[in-house]
Amino acid sequence: MKNPKEMTALIEEISGSVTLKEEYEKLRKKMQEAQEAFNLAMRKKKPVVEKKEADKYSKIKDDLNKKLVEHQSSGGSSYKATEAGPHM
Repeated sequence: MKNPKEMTALIEEISGSVTLKEEYEKLRKKMQEAQEAFNLAMRKKKPVVEKKEADKYSKIKDDLNKKLVEHQSSGGSSYKATEAGPHM
């Protein structure tokens, strides 16, 4: 009886998968490189998305403060949005 590695090698030889091993390794390496490139692109994109969200939040906060100033000058209550946002 052969050991498991020898049995695997025999099955691969009979099935013909041994001839595809080199191509498989090339394709696997290519897939890993593509995954790494994708991951790098996503890491670069994340700060851009975060900055856009921060800018959007800042604009909304500024707009709210302007509205509150307008409201205060017309006799409304005094309230100002802070970095932490409105407190209920």
